[in-house]
Amino acid sequence: MHNSHYIAILGWLLGWVLLWRLPRLERAQASKDDDAQTDVTIIIPARNERHRIGKLMDSLAEHRPANTRVIVVDDHSEDGTAEFVSQYPFVDVLHSPDVPPGWLGKPWACHNGAQAAKPGMLVFIDADIWLHDRGVEHALEAWRQRGGLISVYPFAEMERPYEHLSIFFHIVAMMGVRSGSLLQPRKPAGALGTLFVMSTDDYETTGGLSSVRNDVVEDFALAKVFGAHDLPVRTYGGHEDFSARCYPDGIRSLAQGWIKALGACSLKIPFLLLAGIVAWMTCAIGGLKWVHGPFRWESGMIYGLFVIQVTVMARQVGRYNLLSGLLYPFLGIFFIFVYALSLFKTFFMRKVTWRGRTIDMG
Repeated sequence: MHNSHYIAILGWLLGWVLLWRLPRLERAQASKDDDAQTDVTIIIPARNERHRIGKLMDSLAEHRPANTRVIVVDDHSEDGTAEFVSQYPFVDVLHSPDVPPGWLGKPWACHNGAQAAKPGMLVFIDADIWLHDRGVEHALEAWRQRGGLISVYPFAEMERPYEHLSIFFHIVAMMGVRSGSLLQPRKPAGALGTLFVMSTDDYETTGGLSSVRNDVVEDFALAKVFGAHDLPVRTYGGHEDFSARCYPDGIRSLAQGWIKALGACSLKIPFLLLAGIVAWMTCAIGGLKWVHGPFRWESGMIYGLFVIQVTVMARQVGRYNLLSGLLYPFLGIFFIFVYALSLFKTFFMRKVTWRGRTIDMG
């Protein structure tokens, strides 16, 4: 075997350290007394989500817990989002005031929703997620077991082939928060804010969204704030409880969505963790370049090992198949291209565009 083959195998082993098994939400059942005594407020920030939020509304109509108030914070939508969600009788629509200086739109919308909530539990849900059966109850049960900040990463559902391009984005996101790592951090590496659960007491203690008011990756930043207050942070996979399609509006939307956060996330991830992810990606995407001269069995073995690894990891975060695993080097090249573009826009142009807003990354 060539020395590069041994390096690739070490990279493959490193991958399992970075992402071994993504935890799932607790299944213990809360008592009826707990349910009856706790006010739960679900807060949904929504900006131009008319064609995406319907699935979440329908799932809440069927599966929301008792004693739950649902607030949709309309963030100056121009597509009739507020009018659409108003058709659901269990929804309270809150129109977000103009975004003040020093705030970004999503933290401001979430903060206004939290200010309107009763004391109890806060559940922040992105508008493009939908829940299954007892999903919210399971997230609340996880909080009862651990406290602090509970983050749930929805299971990626795909209907169109291009959506498989997100495979490495999801895997790297999980590695970046070290949720499924063999080596669990003493302090949280981060969290993923598609779905957050916390108490109103902890929200007030930490300052909540006001403490990360101008951070593009407010989820990572909020996890650091909770950790600084010695409050636990835990990220779960949403496989049986929460699902989402990753940017179903087309490849351009998918690229823009990831460009918005990737570069900024690089500043939040500890250096050694970031170096480990880069090392793993280098070994994995080089899976088709381990051939020195004529094809050798060692090269085929290494490629096969990474196909198995990427497929196993991907199936923890989304409905990926073996074909996605077989094509992983090309999907990895797409990831590198988008990541490089995100770095350029973040550190050189200092601006990214999302949902009709230009976000200053300075």
